[in-house]
Amino acid sequence: MQYPPHQAPGAQFPPQQAQKKNLTFGLLTLLGGGLVAVGSFLPWVTITAPILGTISRNGIDGGGDGVVSLVVGAILFAIGLARVTASVPGWLQRVPIALGALAGLVAVVDFGSVNDKLAQLPSSSSAFVAASVGPGLYMVAIGAVFSVIGGLVTDPAKTNRS
Repeated sequence: MQYPPHQAPGAQFPPQQAQKKNLTFGLLTLLGGGLVAVGSFLPWVTITAPILGTISRNGIDGGGDGVVSLVVGAILFAIGLARVTASVPGWLQRVPIALGALAGLVAVVDFGSVNDKLAQLPSSSSAFVAASVGPGLYMVAIGAVFSVIGGLVTDPAKTNRS
């Protein structure tokens, strides 16, 4: 009678399956960071008025939250790139959870802020003025979710214990 090969304690997946799984989570972190960073440059709010035309404000306009999301996105992208190409410590593989949560918090706060400002428009102007949350803010939120998911699984084979 043959027995299957013994796996190391704590091993959940065969080595090839684990490599694919962990590469996927590294790529999710990379993609999430890219989405957060690029979303910082895209419109966060768009307003259309008859005389003014269409005005868009991105996250970087006026500094503030867009700069925070840009820096967080760049760090997430770098961590994702490192996870895909090199050995990184286990703690660094978990950092995307916190940074993704921070980017998500920025997105949620700014969604609320934009919607509050839109609600403050006089009801008489709603017939003439159209305003909406822009695609950049959605991109930051989606990137934040990808980054958190990317940090949930570490790659023990690539973990540098030093």
